Amino acid sequence: MKVIVALIFLINLSKCFCLTSLQATEESCVVNKLGERSCSFEKIIVLTFNPEEQQIQVSLNDHTGKVLGTLTMEIHKTKAFCTKSLKYFSRFFHMQTESSKRCSETGSCYDLKCSEIKSHEKLIEFNATNDYPGITQCVESSGGWFSGCFYTTPACTFYRFYATPVDERILEIFECPKWELGLSMNLTIDTNEGKWESAFNLVPGMASRQSKNKIEITLKSITTPILPVLNKNFVFDGKKAAMLDYEIETQLQKFKCANKYQAGNFNCTVDPLTCSCRPADDNVNCLCTEIIKDEQIFQESNNLPFDHNGILVKVDHGEITAFPDLTSAEVQIKIEGMILKTEISMNTCIVRANLTGCFDCTKGAHVDLECKTDFGSTLANIICPSAKMAIPCRPTVERKTLSIHFSTSDIDETCEVFCGSSPTTFQLQGKLAYPEAALNDVIWNEEYGNKTASQWQLKLPNMDITNLLKLLIFPRYLFLLIISIFLFFLMFYCFLPLLTRFIFSCILNTFVARSVGNNIKLQSKYV
Repeated sequence: MKVIVALIFLINLSKCFCLTSLQATEESCVVNKLGERSCSFEKIIVLTFNPEEQQIQVSLNDHTGKVLGTLTMEIHKTKAFCTKSLKYFSRFFHMQTESSKRCSETGSCYDLKCSEIKSHEKLIEFNATNDYPGITQCVESSGGWFSGCFYTTPACTFYRFYATPVDERILEIFECPKWELGLSMNLTIDTNEGKWESAFNLVPGMASRQSKNKIEITLKSITTPILPVLNKNFVFDGKKAAMLDYEIETQLQKFKCANKYQAGNFNCTVDPLTCSCRPADDNVNCLCTEIIKDEQIFQESNNLPFDHNGILVKVDHGEITAFPDLTSAEVQIKIEGMILKTEISMNTCIVRANLTGCFDCTKGAHVDLECKTDFGSTLANIICPSAKMAIPCRPTVERKTLSIHFSTSDIDETCEVFCGSSPTTFQLQGKLAYPEAALNDVIWNEEYGNKTASQWQLKLPNMDITNLLKLLIFPRYLFLLIISIFLFFLMFYCFLPLLTRFIFSCILNTFVARSVGNNIKLQSKYV
């Protein structure tokens, strides 16, 4: 069994909609006694999507070229799923300080205890706070009778700064070293027997099937732009998430927990550099870094969902998902014995079209099609000079909107409609608006760096010269153009001699008068 594959592209390099045609051979189509033609399709095709071409329609034709059905594939969104790599856990914490002075040979102050103290050592002086994570330190202070001590050897001023919990929330800090890409796609199958719509979430290498119509879709490859914003670390508190900048993460690293269980028990480690302490008399004053408010971490500029340059990053049940722009995607469609039926009917299709939008613009022009038959249901194959398309037709009006790119403003094309017993025609007419760039007369772009003349670039809009000439030839505008040219030459002819005479007069008065004045002064000097 053979299937002829014909690729038919709509317009030029920038298009939003393209049509691919699969035509069955005569051997694969059978006509029964009721006048129904059944054709079987078996084929593997590979479709390529890009930023300007995110909707592709596959037309399924019999061996005579009659449309039996269409498959329309449209990219809904591109997804990137974060593969988590946990770094550490943390908590909201408040730092407190406690100090105690002990004379030599009293309490914990004996021998070289002050110089050999360990940062995580628990002293009897701090029994009430030893269970909180913190750092223990010691500085030598004055001893002797004037300091209230029996021995004159230096006393010990012990101090400890420790963290206390602000609330029960656990902060999970993680990174995304790898992002798994996926594609969300909508598939619409339109035949004489009805219309089916399905949504697919495609992952590279994994096949998704639609059993009813025996279609298998596989995402072979997908690429997206490099996104530096996705290289950042993230924090999640169980409900909300945010991206971390360097300053915020430095604060979180002051209080780190090895795992979630230890974070829940507040059994974490305090960084020795969390507080900067200095002794003051018999006490110690400390200036500490602490995290006690939501605003310190979950800032409005970093909270998820986060939208940056059109890239959306959001969180769902702790999972980070990004929606980048698509660079390209290759999708394989496998059709395994899909059978489509059509009646050999004598009906006629009537098509009306309305054209709106702009030319040479990103969005393209919008073609609103209406198709209606005098009886029965069928699919109409429409062929225009600038596009090929297929739409369903029924006794009630069927509507469909397509996006097509044109390079001129005035559109007047005769399109053929192949449907039923005989083809019909309709006119695709309209006047398209100029692209947005043409609304400005001149666009100046200033480059970075020194603002020299070579670093300024003049960009002129892409104008439709043919349409502009037609506009000028219009009687009203032609009369205004002639009057404007006449006035310009009249002013040039009348005022140019006067202007030239005035300029020469100014030059003579300036230089000749000055030289005469100098001669008079010289003569008076010698006299």
